[in-house]
Amino acid sequence: MRKPNDFDKPLEIRYHEVEKGTYCPDCFHKLEKSSERKYQCTQCDKIFTSRMIIEESCKDLPILFPNIVITTPLLYDWFGGQMSDHNLRRYLKMYRTKHPFNLLHKKK
Repeated sequence: MRKPNDFDKPLEIRYHEVEKGTYCPDCFHKLEKSSERKYQCTQCDKIFTSRMIIEESCKDLPILFPNIVITTPLLYDWFGGQMSDHNLRRYLKMYRTKHPFNLLHKKK
């Protein structure tokens, strides 16, 4: 039988204590908006679409905060107001039709 270790414990991260904004999925530095739907990393100079950034966050948020329900206001806050609520709403609507149970239900 396997012994429990620190990796078995749930993460203890408080949502209100996390710094909000858009971050590079590769090097984790801040992203700056370079055009209407594109962001550029201040460190590695890679360019990401807003859709790529939203998709990564929709994967990461449930891992960091297992009981969270992903909504447009939550994503708007998570990105520090850097993305339009219209863009976020449009993406969530599309994502929910592809993966309806990933975002709609709280995990117990």
